[in-house]
Amino acid sequence: RIKNAYFEVSDLAPNVVIRAGLQPTQLFKIQEEAWGYQYVVENALELNEFGSAADFGVTGFTTIADQIDLNVAVLNGEGYTSAQDSNGDVKIAAQASSSPVENLTVSAYYDMTSVTDAETASTMALFGGYELEGLGRVGAEFNTQTNVDGVDGTDNQVFSLYGTYHLNETINLFGRFDQRTTSITGASDVETDLLVAGVEYSLAEDVKVAVSYVDSNEDASVGLTTSFEF
Repeated sequence: RIKNAYFEVSDLAPNVVIRAGLQPTQLFKIQEEAWGYQYVVENALELNEFGSAADFGVTGFTTIADQIDLNVAVLNGEGYTSAQDSNGDVKIAAQASSSPVENLTVSAYYDMTSVTDAETASTMALFGGYELEGLGRVGAEFNTQTNVDGVDGTDNQVFSLYGTYHLNETINLFGRFDQRTTSITGASDVETDLLVAGVEYSLAEDVKVAVSYVDSNEDASVGLTTSFEF
């Protein structure tokens, strides 16, 4: 399937870029880069199906006072696999990110979808990440969904904490812990944990291989995965 097919216009207004078409969403773009091991395990938002990596719509980008990157989008809401939302109307989303001090990045995202004959569904994603110069990086996320698919009282909450340590120029150690809580009115909350630990070795600039241990409530596994970037 085609994932990206969009155009951009940058001369309609000062300091504003408009993107229209099938495009990357801004829901977990920053988190995906901060986690850095998408080829081992998807980032927490994508893994728990909080939203799609791409969608059809229009997004406006701007920067406020050279410090805050802001984007606002009107999207199909169904991702890049369907032409129209099967449950309701469009999704309205907004995100703001900033680096208030050197090496620190913070981000806040919110979207809402009006579902026909049901409750309004919404998603919130908060992120903070810090680059440890020459040593590695750490990141933390707090994500919530309310009224999933328009069902009143069906909510999800995911906390994710991860980090990378640069052992040397070719070897990285990485780890992550996720905790997901699903709440349904009239039922007990269900908690699911995820633990990831591994070692990544860079065979070349764009070729990486990782040995990882992944443990969830359901099963545990050891895997060997590779990444080729072009």
